[in-house]
Formats: sequence, C-alpha cells, structure tokens
Amino acid sequence: AITALAMEKAKSPMAVDWSKQIIPVGNGPGQEVDDVVEALKLVRAGTAINFQGAGSTCDFTPNGDQLGRGMGQWIIRNGKSVFVEYAKP
Repeated sequence: AITALAMEKAKSPMAVDWSKQIIPVGNGPGQEVDDVVEALKLVRAGTAINFQGAGSTCDFTPNGDQLGRGMGQWIIRNGKSVFVEYAKP
C-alpha cells in the first residue's frame, strides 16, 4: 500500500521518483488515514497524508528503514525460497 501511495504522490511509476515519497506519505505531516482507498483519494486530491497502515503504522527513519517491524531474510536455493533469519526491530 505504501508503495502505491508513494507512486501516486510522485505521479510516476519510476522508483527514482516515487522512492522519495515513501517517507512523506508514511510519516506525514498530514491527515492520518489507515484505509488505502481513502488514502489514495486524499493523495489524488493533493492532501498531505500520514498513512497509518491497516495492521500497524508505516513510520520510517530518515534513512528509510521502517520502524517497529522486523525483517525476514530469504534466499533462493535450488529454485526454492529458503528462510535464513529474522532480524528483530
């Protein structure tokens, strides 16, 4: 959802453009919203948003790392996805 919102805000499918909009859409400042359809309507109307996500917040550090969420590392081995490790937030 956050990627779609960033793409819409950037008005571009190019990562070089929309990647710059992830933090503004996720951290605000702007109207807090947790429904992606409502968030898309607001972005299209030019309203600044602070997307909260459906399951939890979508806040980011200045470097772009997501706060409060762990990350799983997977690799492809012999054509299959294999879990390597989980990094806690």
